[in-house]
Amino acid sequence: MTSGWIIYRDSWYRGRANGIVLGRYYVHSTSISGVSLECMPSVLVIKRQWQIILFLIVLLIVAIVLAGRQEQDGMRQHDLDRQDIQELNKDKKELQKDIKTLNKKLVAKKAKAKKLAEAKKKQVLPAPVVAYIPPPVSSPSNLRAIVYAAFWPDSRIDRLISCESGWNVKATGYDGAPYYQYNYGLFQVSDNHGYSATYLYNPTNNAKVARQIYNTQGWGAWPTCSRIAGLI
Repeated sequence: MTSGWIIYRDSWYRGRANGIVLGRYYVHSTSISGVSLECMPSVLVIKRQWQIILFLIVLLIVAIVLAGRQEQDGMRQHDLDRQDIQELNKDKKELQKDIKTLNKKLVAKKAKAKKLAEAKKKQVLPAPVVAYIPPPVSSPSNLRAIVYAAFWPDSRIDRLISCESGWNVKATGYDGAPYYQYNYGLFQVSDNHGYSATYLYNPTNNAKVARQIYNTQGWGAWPTCSRIAGLI
């Protein structure tokens, strides 16, 4: 026979004397031989407590695992988002580079077109290499035929030539500031067009060059006499 402590459920042994209350159990000092059947409820309670503890541990482990997976998924999604942003930034840089290239090409084309337009305006026809043939002593009717061949029959053109040169094939004029140029022949063509006085004294050449000037500038090339002649 041995001495020890036996734990009783209060629902079975409520009100037992000389017992010590511990929660829902009584602790009773007694002397027993072997194992008493009254101790069995305490074993079941301890087993149930361990089951609860194990269940809580399993829940904790599951929660930790799920939290880890969520963190991994969040990191993976963050990496994917960062890759998408990097690709978008790369595409943006390439697009900006393409836009800059197109803008440069556009500016170059505009500059080229501007230069061509300016060159066209300033285009100087080279003087043909021809032997000078002194104009014959001719009447205004012969000169008129030459002028009409270069232009068209129009009495206003006659009045223009009468105003510019008085039908003098060797008429020479000079314009001061801001032009500073010499003018020769029937239409008083200036030397700025690249032709010599000898070439422009020829009425055929003079009328031909005058027509070229008219094709680019109109009658405004002779502003004063064109108004007098009624051409503008």
